[in-house]
Amino acid sequence: MHRNWKASAAMAIALVAFASPYAAAQEKKAEVIHFLTSASESAAIGEFAKAFAERGGTWVDSAVAGGSNAKSTAINRIAGGTPPAAAMFNLGPEFVELAQGGLLRGMNDIADANDWHDKLPEALAAAAQLDGEFYVVPTALNGQNFMWYSKAVLTEVGAEEPKSWDELFGVLDKVKAAGKIPFAMAGQKGWESQLFWAVLLGNGGRDVYLKITAERDLEATKSPEFRKAVETFLRLTAYTDAGAPGRNWNDTANLVITDQAAFMQMGTWARGEFNSAGEKPEVDYGCTILDLDQGYQLQGGVFLYPKLSDADAAEAQKLLIETMSDPAVQAKFASHNGSVPFWKGADRSNLDACVSKSAEWATKPGLAVASQAVAMSPTLNGALTDLVSTLWNAPTSSVDTFIENFGAALQSE
Repeated sequence: MHRNWKASAAMAIALVAFASPYAAAQEKKAEVIHFLTSASESAAIGEFAKAFAERGGTWVDSAVAGGSNAKSTAINRIAGGTPPAAAMFNLGPEFVELAQGGLLRGMNDIADANDWHDKLPEALAAAAQLDGEFYVVPTALNGQNFMWYSKAVLTEVGAEEPKSWDELFGVLDKVKAAGKIPFAMAGQKGWESQLFWAVLLGNGGRDVYLKITAERDLEATKSPEFRKAVETFLRLTAYTDAGAPGRNWNDTANLVITDQAAFMQMGTWARGEFNSAGEKPEVDYGCTILDLDQGYQLQGGVFLYPKLSDADAAEAQKLLIETMSDPAVQAKFASHNGSVPFWKGADRSNLDACVSKSAEWATKPGLAVASQAVAMSPTLNGALTDLVSTLWNAPTSSVDTFIENFGAALQSE
């Protein structure tokens, strides 16, 4: 997440008028900015485009690689007076300042007419609202701390699926001895951070994780559990390959798909890449969560809808919102990328083994926890992401210094 998010949002809020990006003759045309750019993600977003076209709309696709880049593009467009009809953000507080500044379309009229309160799980309905008004449409409910692995590689080295981060290292050593990549890494800041939080939850423990993400507890960063998790995170750097820095997550997934690597840590959206390559879950590849008893990190994608002053553009946007919140369309979207079809009324009859696990764990009482991006502001999450990335890319640096800087950042808000 860019740390200048608040500044960009504040600049947008300073606007006193909205310019419509559409002419009257472009009725029912709607531009959508999103960051779903891999093969499986493109297929998923394509279901929204198809459904919108079937209802008489014209979908204008503006895909931007990388969540931070896409969100910055959307904010800049809003600030510049040429807002899109919709933009994808992450579940959590990212939309709040835009809504408080009056830049987003309130959607209670559509929500009430289509019974969103009954169709959405209570926690997601609450996360989509501010002061009782819906401002976003939850779209992709994902697990963040999944581990994906090649069944063939584990069979080759004579290893079973590990159940914990501590057990993982014994398997990684076997893979390394066999000359394959033990741990394929998507070498970008966001994925380095995601790995850190997965390790912290599983290896450091649920109590420390929640004290940090939910309570900003400085003492938790000084605990032996936090230090252990940091050291486990650093230990993983010895099992990656030289091509990791800068590598995209879907290219990383391909290393596991083609049995060049054993493991990768990625959210449930990775399932779409495996399936689109013809891989079968629990046959060609495995999916699990290490130290599952500590928690299942939930995050998700949402779409927000900037205010549009032109009546025709606003009407097209209304049709877009109704389309993208339709449970049947949501289920088709989820079928491609591994997210859970959570809207009540969505078809769950054909979930594969990995999505079934995700659905079970997401709804198991007391297991799910909010991901750090949901629990923390974009500014704080960005600051911690920078610290984690610096540590990952300089693994011989001082753990003590990292812990001190992490604590200081945690207390900065």
